[in-house]
Amino acid sequence: PASLKTTLSQAEGVTSQPLELQHYIGKEGTTVTALHPAGIALIEGKRLDVVSSGEYIGKLVPVTVTAVTGNQIVVKKKDGK
Repeated sequence: PASLKTTLSQAEGVTSQPLELQHYIGKEGTTVTALHPAGIALIEGKRLDVVSSGEYIGKLVPVTVTAVTGNQIVVKKKDGK
């Protein structure tokens, strides 16, 4: 049987997520919809699909981007809220 012997890796310049999402890490925004755990947030004037780490976050709550995994932007409630 024939098989593909080529591997795809970051060392070869292959990425599985858009690099522009990485710049959102640490940015703050506000939820447009409730997150349970997925929804929409407004960050830097853009409506983005985001997820929480599993917890419910209500509508119009300040959030901070904590990570980008794959094509998901992960947020948490802003400290003190």
